[in-house]
Amino acid sequence: MNAVKVITLAAQKGGCGKSALAISCAALAANNSRVLVLDLDPQGTARQWQSGRNGGPPEVRAIRNVAELESTLTALPANAFDFVFIDTPGRDEPSEAAAIRAADLTLIPCRPTMADVRAMPATAAVAKRLKRHYAFVLTQVPTRGTRADETAAALAEVGEVAPIRIGQRIAWQDSYAASQGVSEYEPHGPAARELGALWRWLNARLKGLKHG
Repeated sequence: MNAVKVITLAAQKGGCGKSALAISCAALAANNSRVLVLDLDPQGTARQWQSGRNGGPPEVRAIRNVAELESTLTALPANAFDFVFIDTPGRDEPSEAAAIRAADLTLIPCRPTMADVRAMPATAAVAKRLKRHYAFVLTQVPTRGTRADETAAALAEVGEVAPIRIGQRIAWQDSYAASQGVSEYEPHGPAARELGALWRWLNARLKGLKHG
């Protein structure tokens, strides 16, 4: 696949913002890169979002199973895309493992709740078993309180935690309703600033990866 970077969003827990993060990252990256989103989630969140964009980037393709994911990635023309984002089902499925295996880096979104903290190590365990790079990213973080710090400390015992946190902001829901990424919906708002910081960190992290 040459220089294309594959980023998988995975979490065996619904409601953590996995799909929202995938499509907003993809929309931001599409400003100056060629981007493809592969939607493995049966709920079709990314596909529904893209249907309201009148054909504008990023491209989103529905993927039904492991075989289709593997064949799609293998058949991508050389230099057709700079980034591929894979949105996975919010549960333990063979397709999740296949998406993690295909990724240069897997992001595991996690809310600062005990239910999420207990659920997310299962996804990290898949990445560890497959010897793939991964990082947790805190999402829906409240503006006050210490829960985010406590959650980050707990996750750090399992694996890397992204230094950028995504706050609990209505712009995420509103931007999806408008078929936009948060950086398009409210370019100068706090959600867009947080996403931009995460994207810069993610690019630097991808450049520093060593495989083997």
